[in-house]
Amino acid sequence: MQISMTLLEPVRAWAEAKYKAFRPNGFGRQYGDLSRINLGAPDEVWEIKRQIVETNGLAGAEQEPMFKDFCGYITEGGAVHPHTDSEHNGKQHVRFNVLVSKPQSGGVPVQDDIELFVEEGSVWKCVASQTKHWCTPVVGSKPRIVLSYGFLL
Repeated sequence: MQISMTLLEPVRAWAEAKYKAFRPNGFGRQYGDLSRINLGAPDEVWEIKRQIVETNGLAGAEQEPMFKDFCGYITEGGAVHPHTDSEHNGKQHVRFNVLVSKPQSGGVPVQDDIELFVEEGSVWKCVASQTKHWCTPVVGSKPRIVLSYGFLL
């Protein structure tokens, strides 16, 4: 699945303007809970989620309660450490991620030791409670910006 640049551009501009209000989440990493009203996520964030839900038959799926839906913003040298997330009440934690901004180098998502080469606008699924996942360190001045929508399935 590919998200149009028409939807990505307002999200990228919003993330660039708001990331300093996100919570620090490790070296070079910021995390913005999309439900926080003070972040004022643009309508395009929710249109992207609607498209993912519709395309993947997720209507009625329960939202993952710990991380919910978020925007990740990673600058040079930042990375996501290898980890597996918890299941909740016997349901799998599944995330649908959208690459909003691809850095000059690095920031590559990895699942079970397999690098996923995704382009801006790409959507990829991660069964986060069963798959060890992370991203490689970001290189260069362009940030890695990802929208991540969490579900329990």
